[in-house]
Amino acid sequence: MITMFHILAALGAICGLVAGAVFGARLFGWSGTIVGAVLGACVGLWLGRLPGIISTRMLICSIRRKTTNELREIVKSDQFYSFHLILAELTARGESIQQERQHVLKLLDSSVYPERVCGWQTVRAFYPEVASQIAQYHPKDSVEVCRRITQHLTGSV
Repeated sequence: MITMFHILAALGAICGLVAGAVFGARLFGWSGTIVGAVLGACVGLWLGRLPGIISTRMLICSIRRKTTNELREIVKSDQFYSFHLILAELTARGESIQQERQHVLKLLDSSVYPERVCGWQTVRAFYPEVASQIAQYHPKDSVEVCRRITQHLTGSV
């Protein structure tokens, strides 16, 4: 999945490459063009990735400031894209994450593909025993296939 942060990084690299090539050519000719393009692309990529790095850090700091109950409430909500971060924080705090398992498993049956992907990645990371029970599961399969594979988990959780 491509996000705006990927686009910013790519644009940064492209702009850096062009700027470096132009600057290098003016100062050192053809050899400066090549060196300037490479250095410019590296610097541009680094600058283009900064917004993504900063926003990720801010999200993690925000999660760390929340109480355990607030984190558990997030897992009960529809903010599926942050479940793995929430579960990681709860685990780091020494909390049990077994009561959140049902909410994560609901994502596997979702009719929305990104929810199934996040659910599957979270299950594999935090509930490997469940992932081994449904090793044939793949989020790209149809909703019906995904539901058929995971239907036995509903009663066992």
